[in-house]
Amino acid sequence: MSYAIGYVVTFALCTACVWGVARWAGFRVPTPDLLLITGVCSGIALLPGAGWILAMLVLSLLIVKTTDADAWPDAVLIVTGCGAVWVLSFAALATFTS
Repeated sequence: MSYAIGYVVTFALCTACVWGVARWAGFRVPTPDLLLITGVCSGIALLPGAGWILAMLVLSLLIVKTTDADAWPDAVLIVTGCGAVWVLSFAALATFTS
């Protein structure tokens, strides 16, 4: 159950982060692509060990391939923001479930 809660929270916060950075930077991410990218990456981030590192790589590749965003600084800002969301979500999840 805690993984499901972690996934939903991470998915929602990551979607908001990607949408906010895309809007701020001035490029467009289609809604289906946004939901698919953040859903896949949030699921990968739940893998034990280095899942969040793999999720960051997948996120950066998918953002650059599916949008007109530049790798620097747009994709880097998105990956940094989502990485912070994942780390904070997992820290909160570990605190509340133990």
